Amino acid sequence: MKRSKLSGDKYRKLAKEKLEKQRLALENVPKINTLFSKEVITTEIELQNKTKTSIFSKDPSQWIRTADFIHFVASHGVDQNMNSDFSNSKRIYSDQSRYLTKSMFYRILSNNEKILRTWLVYSEIKGTVFCAPCWLFRDDSDLATTGFNDWKNACSRLKQHENSINHKNCLIQIQNINQTKEKVDSRLMNQIDGEKNYWKNILLRIVAVVKSLALRGLPFRGDNELIGSSKNGNFLMSIELISEFDPFLAQHINKYGNAGRGSTSYLSSTVFEEVISSIAEKVNKYSVDEIKRRKYFSIIVDSTPDITHIDQLSFIVRYVNDQGLPVERFLEFIPKAGHKSAELFDVVNDLIKRYGLDWSNCRGQSYDNANNMSGSYSGLQARVKEINNLIYFVPYAAYL
Repeated sequence: MKRSKLSGDKYRKLAKEKLEKQRLALENVPKINTLFSKEVITTEIELQNKTKTSIFSKDPSQWIRTADFIHFVASHGVDQNMNSDFSNSKRIYSDQSRYLTKSMFYRILSNNEKILRTWLVYSEIKGTVFCAPCWLFRDDSDLATTGFNDWKNACSRLKQHENSINHKNCLIQIQNINQTKEKVDSRLMNQIDGEKNYWKNILLRIVAVVKSLALRGLPFRGDNELIGSSKNGNFLMSIELISEFDPFLAQHINKYGNAGRGSTSYLSSTVFEEVISSIAEKVNKYSVDEIKRRKYFSIIVDSTPDITHIDQLSFIVRYVNDQGLPVERFLEFIPKAGHKSAELFDVVNDLIKRYGLDWSNCRGQSYDNANNMSGSYSGLQARVKEINNLIYFVPYAAYL
């Protein structure tokens, strides 16, 4: 039975359905940059720390001795409450009243160097100070139980406490817990770094293949996306060829090849399309920056139907590079731009503004001889010339 040719409207409907399927597929696949997102890990850690900080009281009189709290103090230390109001620390002696002062939080060495006593914590509720490590590991001194507030003898008592064997043993226990945790964190970060490096190495190979095929204008897709198929297209064919000489890529294909939708493998059309888009953005930015640097330019605009019979407007900029040679840069395809000169002008004007170009620096325009493009009174070239009469029109055939 002879196959009937589809109408243009039918082609457009099929194309629209295909684009919608691709959009839905893209939404369900994670972006490349999310796989390497350092911010996600950092935010999660910060959220956990904030949650724990909000649970644990800053006042030592309300601390609860738990494994979580001990690990938290070992990792993050404690708030010494040095900037609190010390009025509640008042103690009346026979000669005068005394208060806690900030100077008690510092130790003066024999060379007059001032060292912060990071273990000393003030309780605003009780008006006393505690030794955090000794409190955590149940030392029997008042600095670890009821709190210390003998301010008259504070210097000698605090010095005596920090030189005691029990205090030093408690500090060592804190350090041991912290070192153990650092080892666990280090292993976790090494595992994360290893995973990131693995996917980066895969991505390097994918980008190399994409660049090679794109530079030669070769198609990427085939009839299917199956590793090992003879009809899987140039992209997967190139990946398979490299894997024959690259054990790393060969191992990756054996592990992730033909994994199906929803699995991360970097071997799908979704990934190479995303890579192509990223490369295109970089190339466009480089081209536009060079155009702006050279200042003067001309435009070439033409439309042609694609395989689905949808008109696409091609936008090309011509300028002279630093070596004095004429260069043409294709910037964008615009689908369904319309056929009327007013519609075409709106599209071209929007493109000029979007790329940050200036009509006052444009010196030429070139289109085909269709009336809507080259018409002397209402064509696209006439509308452009209303903006800047220095933009001379050259028919596209003569331009070539």
